[in-house]
Amino acid sequence: MEVLRRELLAKVGNDPDIAAELARSLDQNHREDVDDLLLAIKQERWAEVKRYAHRILNTAQLLGCGALVELCLRVEGLLAEDGGQARAKLLEDYVPVVQNLSAILERVRRTF
Repeated sequence: MEVLRRELLAKVGNDPDIAAELARSLDQNHREDVDDLLLAIKQERWAEVKRYAHRILNTAQLLGCGALVELCLRVEGLLAEDGGQARAKLLEDYVPVVQNLSAILERVRRTF
Protein backbone atom coordinates (compact mmCIF):
# COMPACT_ATOMS: atom_id res chain seq x y z
CA MET A 1 0.00 0.00 0.00
CA GLU A 2 2.80 2.42 0.85
CA VAL A 3 4.36 1.73 -2.54
CA LEU A 4 1.15 2.79 -4.31
CA ARG A 5 0.91 5.90 -2.15
CA ARG A 6 4.47 6.88 -3.09
CA GLU A 7 3.73 6.06 -6.75
CA LEU A 8 0.74 8.43 -6.75
CA LEU A 9 2.72 11.17 -5.04
CA ALA A 10 5.57 10.82 -7.54
CA LYS A 11 3.16 11.05 -10.49
CA VAL A 12 1.90 14.45 -9.29
CA GLY A 13 5.16 16.06 -8.26
CA ASN A 14 4.77 15.06 -4.59
CA ASP A 15 1.78 17.36 -4.14
CA PRO A 16 -0.34 15.66 -1.44
CA ASP A 17 -3.55 17.53 -2.36
CA ILE A 18 -3.38 16.48 -5.99
CA ALA A 19 -2.37 12.95 -4.98
CA ALA A 20 -5.38 12.77 -2.66
CA GLU A 21 -7.67 13.88 -5.48
CA LEU A 22 -6.12 11.32 -7.82
CA ALA A 23 -6.49 8.58 -5.19
CA ARG A 24 -10.18 9.45 -4.70
CA SER A 25 -10.79 9.46 -8.44
CA LEU A 26 -8.97 6.16 -9.00
CA ASP A 27 -10.82 4.52 -6.11
CA GLN A 28 -14.25 5.70 -7.26
CA ASN A 29 -13.72 4.96 -10.95
CA HIS A 30 -12.20 1.55 -10.27
CA ARG A 31 -15.10 0.56 -8.02
CA GLU A 32 -17.59 1.58 -10.70
CA ASP A 33 -15.60 -0.35 -13.33
CA VAL A 34 -15.54 -3.47 -11.14
CA ASP A 35 -19.30 -3.27 -10.51
CA ASP A 36 -19.94 -2.85 -14.23
CA LEU A 37 -17.46 -5.63 -15.06
CA LEU A 38 -19.22 -8.07 -12.73
CA LEU A 39 -22.61 -7.22 -14.20
CA ALA A 40 -21.31 -7.63 -17.76
CA ILE A 41 -19.79 -11.03 -16.86
CA LYS A 42 -23.05 -12.16 -15.27
CA GLN A 43 -24.98 -11.10 -18.37
CA GLU A 44 -22.33 -12.57 -20.72
CA ARG A 45 -21.80 -9.27 -22.54
CA TRP A 46 -18.25 -10.08 -23.57
CA ALA A 47 -17.57 -6.89 -25.55
CA GLU A 48 -18.36 -4.89 -22.41
CA VAL A 49 -16.25 -7.22 -20.26
CA LYS A 50 -13.36 -6.56 -22.62
CA ARG A 51 -13.95 -2.79 -22.40
CA TYR A 52 -13.90 -2.84 -18.58
CA ALA A 53 -10.83 -5.07 -18.58
CA HIS A 54 -9.14 -2.43 -20.71
CA ARG A 55 -10.15 0.35 -18.31
CA ILE A 56 -8.80 -1.70 -15.41
CA LEU A 57 -5.63 -2.28 -17.45
CA ASN A 58 -5.17 1.50 -17.70
CA THR A 59 -5.49 1.85 -13.92
CA ALA A 60 -3.01 -0.99 -13.37
CA GLN A 61 -0.54 0.63 -15.77
CA LEU A 62 -0.86 3.99 -14.04
CA LEU A 63 -0.16 2.37 -10.68
CA GLY A 64 2.70 0.23 -11.94
CA CYS A 65 0.94 -3.06 -11.13
CA GLY A 66 2.78 -5.26 -13.60
CA ALA A 67 1.14 -8.58 -12.70
CA LEU A 68 -2.34 -7.09 -13.07
CA VAL A 69 -1.34 -5.50 -16.38
CA GLU A 70 -0.31 -8.94 -17.68
CA LEU A 71 -3.54 -10.50 -16.42
CA CYS A 72 -5.66 -7.76 -18.03
CA LEU A 73 -3.88 -8.30 -21.34
CA ARG A 74 -4.55 -12.04 -21.13
CA VAL A 75 -8.24 -11.38 -20.41
CA GLU A 76 -8.51 -8.96 -23.33
CA GLY A 77 -6.81 -11.44 -25.66
CA LEU A 78 -8.94 -14.35 -24.56
CA LEU A 79 -12.14 -12.35 -24.89
CA ALA A 80 -11.13 -11.43 -28.44
CA GLU A 81 -10.78 -15.16 -29.19
CA ASP A 82 -14.03 -16.23 -27.46
CA GLY A 83 -12.35 -18.81 -25.24
CA GLY A 84 -15.26 -20.79 -23.70
CA GLN A 85 -14.04 -22.74 -20.64
CA ALA A 86 -10.64 -21.07 -20.75
CA ARG A 87 -12.40 -17.71 -20.58
CA ALA A 88 -14.43 -18.82 -17.56
CA LYS A 89 -11.31 -20.04 -15.73
CA LEU A 90 -9.33 -16.90 -16.49
CA LEU A 91 -12.18 -14.65 -15.35
CA GLU A 92 -12.45 -16.76 -12.20
CA ASP A 93 -8.81 -15.91 -11.48
CA TYR A 94 -9.08 -12.30 -12.69
CA VAL A 95 -12.08 -11.05 -10.71
CA PRO A 96 -10.61 -11.58 -7.19
CA VAL A 97 -7.42 -9.75 -8.20
CA VAL A 98 -9.42 -6.82 -9.55
CA GLN A 99 -11.56 -6.74 -6.41
CA ASN A 100 -8.43 -6.81 -4.26
CA LEU A 101 -7.17 -3.72 -6.08
CA SER A 102 -10.42 -2.00 -5.07
CA ALA A 103 -9.68 -2.68 -1.41
CA ILE A 104 -6.09 -1.46 -1.80
CA LEU A 105 -7.16 1.73 -3.58
CA GLU A 106 -9.62 2.47 -0.79
CA ARG A 107 -6.89 2.06 1.84
CA VAL A 108 -4.49 4.24 -0.15
CA ARG A 109 -7.17 6.92 -0.54
CA ARG A 110 -7.62 6.98 3.24
CA THR A 111 -3.91 7.74 3.77
CA PHE A 112 -4.29 11.20 2.24
